[in-house]
Parts: sequence; structure tokens; C-alpha cells
Amino acid sequence: MKKIFHLMFGLALVLSLNTPHHLFAQLSLPRTNLLVNADFSKGLPKGLRTQVYTSHGLTYQKFAGKTWARVELRQEDNRKGIVRAEFVRDSETHREGRIGYKMLIKRKEFPRSKASTIIAQFHNHEDKHLGEKALVPPIALFVQDDHFKVMVNYDNEKVTTNKTADGRKVFDLGPAQFDTPIDVVWFVKHSYQEDGVLILALNGETVLKYKGPNSYNDAEEIPYFKFGVYDREVNQFRVIYITDFCVGGPLSTYEDVRPK
Repeated sequence: MKKIFHLMFGLALVLSLNTPHHLFAQLSLPRTNLLVNADFSKGLPKGLRTQVYTSHGLTYQKFAGKTWARVELRQEDNRKGIVRAEFVRDSETHREGRIGYKMLIKRKEFPRSKASTIIAQFHNHEDKHLGEKALVPPIALFVQDDHFKVMVNYDNEKVTTNKTADGRKVFDLGPAQFDTPIDVVWFVKHSYQEDGVLILALNGETVLKYKGPNSYNDAEEIPYFKFGVYDREVNQFRVIYITDFCVGGPLSTYEDVRPK
């Protein structure tokens, strides 16, 4: 038994010394600290619900060895007052955590437009009992003019309006990526104060690292996550493919939620 142990230890040591650090991210490690781990192979997974109002809004397709959720919003939907086709994950019980998923946007199914198409958002809970009206989301990832952008809105007042909120920041992340899968990983510490944190990684590269307020001062402080398509000015149609969706708890790591 000791010989086997020493042999295994020696092999692990050799691998650690001779494997480039960037390759460790490619090793298959067990996922832990996950609240949701969904590959859509059995349809809508536990822990998610939908806001989809058409038959074409959500379908499932198999390709590249995975089952993908295909989310679509059309111009004709807008004419009927339909502005979204989204998955919804209800609010977590902790202020910080990670979310990861694999996303694909096909050029032929996502025409260029100067309008903004939100493809992921952390949405707040309006304090309706105080008269608070609907607000733009505190955090949103959107596509505009073929660029990925992130918008952050925040306010420390108990009742917020879109015109009186403390601040708004928009980060241009550069050209959007089409026709190739994108690994998306969020780390968020929700706060309407200066201790807030927002980190977004695409394909293992940190494209946004923001420290500061990133939410509203709502009674239910922690926003809920939505992903798919939200657009009030659809240019022809908008289609997003998503698979391998994971939600990590406060102890989760990047590797726990990174798409495999």
C-alpha cells in the first residue's frame, strides 16, 4: 500500500512540475459548491423558470456534443408587445457568488443593430409598497452595434427612479464574438455601497473588473439573474444558444462554474 501511495504521489508531483499552468484549467476537476448544474439535456432544469411567450421563443437543439437551449425573439413579437424570451433564476440567499454558462451567437441569426439587446441581467426587486416603479436592471450584459457592453446602475436611496439614481456606468468590452462558443463566468458581490464587486470573464479572460456600487437599496437587496434575449427594438430577429449553466454558492471557485 505504501508503494502505491508513493507511486501516485510521485506521479502527481511530476505532473505538477511539468504541466504548464494554463493547462490546469483544462483538466477535468470535480465540481463542488454548486446550487445549479444544468446541461438542458432533459429540458428545463430544476432551479430555473422561463419568461417565454411564443412557441419559437424556447426550443432545444443538439450539436457539438451538447444540448443547447435556443432562445429567440422576433420583430413580430415586439409588434405584439413581447420584449423578452428569458430564463430566470430566483434570487440567492447570499450577496456574492458565481454564475457560469456557455453561450453561442450565430452571425446569421443576430443581425447588426444600433439598438441594445440585453443577453444577461441581474434584475432588482422594486419596492412597490413604497411606490417604486420598474427600473432598468442594476447589471446588464448587452450587444449594441456588434459590441459586447456591460451597464451598471446603482442608488442608495430607498425609492429609486431611472432619472434620479446615483449613477450609471457603461463598459465597452470590445467586438462581440460570433459563430464560436463563449464561456461566460460572472462573479458578483451585490451592494449599493462601495464594497460591491463585479468581475466578468469570457473564455477565461477577465474582460471587466469593477469595484464599487452595483445595485439598488431595495428591501430585498439581492437581484435575480436572467439570461436570454430582451429587446424592445428587434432588428428582424435575435437568437442566443446556451448550455452548461451553473450557479455557485459563496464558497464556489471559478473552476466550479466554468463551462466544461
